Amino acid sequence: MKLQTRHTFPFPPEKFWASFFHPDWEKEEEAHSDMRTEIVSETKEGDVIVRRTRFHTSFTLPGPVAAAMGASTLSYDQISRIDPQAGTLTWEIVPPAMADKVTARGTMVVRATPTGCERVVDGEITVRVPLFGGKIEKGVAEGIQKGHDAEARRRITWVQAHLA
Repeated sequence: MKLQTRHTFPFPPEKFWASFFHPDWEKEEEAHSDMRTEIVSETKEGDVIVRRTRFHTSFTLPGPVAAAMGASTLSYDQISRIDPQAGTLTWEIVPPAMADKVTARGTMVVRATPTGCERVVDGEITVRVPLFGGKIEKGVAEGIQKGHDAEARRRITWVQAHLA
């Protein structure tokens, strides 16, 4: 299943990226979302930051899928290659189990607009589990859209209050 989210912000890309890496923003996000994060590793390859982040969500998995995954809620690692100078981030999801049955990857691009910047996230999620794969894909895509919508509203308020 393909997914795309698109949000505009009333500030330039430099402020977007400044908030993206700000430790206080990460605390703000955790306080207002159903997701807990942990940076597992972070290295640099030239100007590109390679970050592995572990996400723990409250998204409840269907019973048989939960049994196969060994957990009732969705958790996963995301490997991101972040190039703030180019305004891009590529991401790939690594599930803790059934990695051969789940593919999730995409890009985030932040570009300047006349009134600030726009963030576009494009991705593809494929869950190869009979009977449940499509349902999981749809649920994850809907969760991503709702999460990004709420995060964008919080980011605008936070940047205006902290990085003005």
